[in-house]
Amino acid sequence: MYYKCFVLSILYLLLISCSKNEENETPDPDPIADLPIAFGPAQAVAILGYEDHIMEPFLSRDGNILYFNNLNSDVNTNLHWAIKSDAITFDYQGELQGVNTPDLEGVPTVDSAANLYFVFTGDYFTTLASIYTGQLQGGTVSGKQVVDNLSLNQAGWLNFDVEVTADGNSLYVVDGRYDENGGPYEADIFLAIRNGNSFQRAEN
Repeated sequence: MYYKCFVLSILYLLLISCSKNEENETPDPDPIADLPIAFGPAQAVAILGYEDHIMEPFLSRDGNILYFNNLNSDVNTNLHWAIKSDAITFDYQGELQGVNTPDLEGVPTVDSAANLYFVFTGDYFTTLASIYTGQLQGGTVSGKQVVDNLSLNQAGWLNFDVEVTADGNSLYVVDGRYDENGGPYEADIFLAIRNGNSFQRAEN
């Protein structure tokens, strides 16, 4: 009897010890997360059927569509798109329809729900706003409207860059200070968070 109790006591202590060890164990580090990010040599991307400048490129979330604008000064800057044919080649599809004007449209960015965000300066002196949105379907944009609550509402301050997160819930935007001689003389990045159907500047 004494021997049985002794063996059971030893087994009990071993079980407690193993349980404590399991609780204190830290999970093994993710071997993928610890790998360094490596990039290969840069390769030029060709857009077949397009011969002009390519600026502010944005690749769709599925990697199949390239959105961009042409030169952003001294010309009519508009939004364009091209469809991927291989890793470094795209086929030009033309300008995006329903959005371009004689004023500047640039810096396209698109979330996973096909909401396009971009810079438009045509109404700046009326609204002091320059970030707009619209719904993309193929190469056509509908419902173009200003994104409220981003502008500082001070003459000379212009939002000149924008990037939307894939889930569409955050915008990264730049405040830039200009005057009649040019600029920007200073620029700051800020974050805006979706609040219902609109965005609000993050307090921090």
